[in-house]
Amino acid sequence: MFLRAFLTTRLGSPSAEDQPSSCGSAADCASCPALPAECSFGHCVCPVAFYHTALDPGLEPEASPGFFQVIDSAAPNYAEPNWEAIGVTTYEVVGTATELW
Repeated sequence: MFLRAFLTTRLGSPSAEDQPSSCGSAADCASCPALPAECSFGHCVCPVAFYHTALDPGLEPEASPGFFQVIDSAAPNYAEPNWEAIGVTTYEVVGTATELW
């Protein structure tokens, strides 16, 4: 939520010319072309960052965290790599041999 608010504040555009100079909630703001405007740190902006639950198309979250219901058994399920196993190698000396690799 912090990242979304930060991105909206830094990258969001003013929602319209007729916006109030300050706002207390989204109800104080006019609408944006595609989405409702948001009140971010006291200013009306059009959001550019969106938050959604990243789930496979055939799954739906249940009330308990970590549990999901299969709503379409024919839909694909995707997998991410194990992020703990991903590493990085830093080469402090750069030469022609390293560039070839």
